[in-house]
Amino acid sequence: MQALIICNAESPELEQLTIQGSASLLPLGNETVLSRLMSIFILSEISDVTIIHNKAQTIRLTNYLNENRQLWPGYMKINLRELPNFYSLSETLQRIRSSVTSNYLFITYSNTVINEIDLRDIFLTMIRKKASVVTVFSTLPTTESKLLKSIPSELTVTTNDGSTLISYVPACDIKKQSKLPKTLSSQQTILCRSDLRDCGLYLVSRTALDHIAKLGEDITHRKKSIWQYIWSEPPEINQETNGEPDEKFVINNIKNYLECYQTGGTCIHEHHDKIISVKFEDPLIYAETNRLIIQKSCIHTGPQQSGKEFNVIQENCTVHKKAFIRSSFVGSSCKIGADVRILNSVLLSNVEIRDNCTIQGCVIGEKAVIEELCNLKSCTVAALQRVPTGTNLESKQLGFTDPELNAT
Repeated sequence: MQALIICNAESPELEQLTIQGSASLLPLGNETVLSRLMSIFILSEISDVTIIHNKAQTIRLTNYLNENRQLWPGYMKINLRELPNFYSLSETLQRIRSSVTSNYLFITYSNTVINEIDLRDIFLTMIRKKASVVTVFSTLPTTESKLLKSIPSELTVTTNDGSTLISYVPACDIKKQSKLPKTLSSQQTILCRSDLRDCGLYLVSRTALDHIAKLGEDITHRKKSIWQYIWSEPPEINQETNGEPDEKFVINNIKNYLECYQTGGTCIHEHHDKIISVKFEDPLIYAETNRLIIQKSCIHTGPQQSGKEFNVIQENCTVHKKAFIRSSFVGSSCKIGADVRILNSVLLSNVEIRDNCTIQGCVIGEKAVIEELCNLKSCTVAALQRVPTGTNLESKQLGFTDPELNAT
């Protein structure tokens, strides 16, 4: 089988945390987002992986591959493909279609975090349900995180057995008084859930892949969301076996039946993750994901002195003996001053936190400097920024720019 990792259109906020703008190489515990995805593919014996990236990421991703190639199986084929960040999924698949020789393709994104999943289970779901598309959903550990609990819900509508997806509504499209169509609510064979989240991992058949790629030929269909392609006409494309429909989809009302049949080839694979499965675009969600991974995995790297518990502290860091760090990631070559408190935070490489600062639930970008007596809570600081002495802020973004404004 083959896999596609899309990195060329990352969240601007995540990109600006690093100097070279590559969110896929953000740390997760003692790994990175990209290395964790690669581990999943290796464990499931996926032998051919293509990484889509933009021009700004080329050098860093090339170096990453050169540094890690010896750790991966010799039979594994890894390709870097540079494409502009404005390309839709359809246009991307058009460009790589000739290199897809397998009948099945895993598609994921550089902001997807999934732990301990066997991709063969997803494939078996596709075979059992005779589906064209399988989407991975999971619940969030909201009982352990106030931040995750505050994330707006997504809505999934499935058949009563919970497997075949009839409709999916992302959080941004849900209104306060959303109503289901009468054709769905009247058939009494549906299951509505607001606890599941789209993880950003999909398995598509060759038929579905060709259909999505073909839509890119029409400029009116160049949409960025994979879901807008899944629901595209004609409905037969979503049914891998173009024969008679399964009996369980036969509904007395033919109008109801057609609505079910349109999405009959899209199935859910519900993944029960021991840690967390999430697709993130917000730096604070990234930091919370990192915290859960560090705590649940009980990772300890570097000297774990008193006051420095449950952390990942990378090499060449200078940490004052009076500093207190808990449930945090401290990147390489960071400097932590005296009487500094760092809680549930991520400090990327070469960050400097000067004396008497408190950093709680924050993400501090590469080579940022936090001056003395600062108190930051739930803040994100872009790379290369300097926070003035005595700054006291909560829930703010510091130093980020709008890429669209820069382009003009």
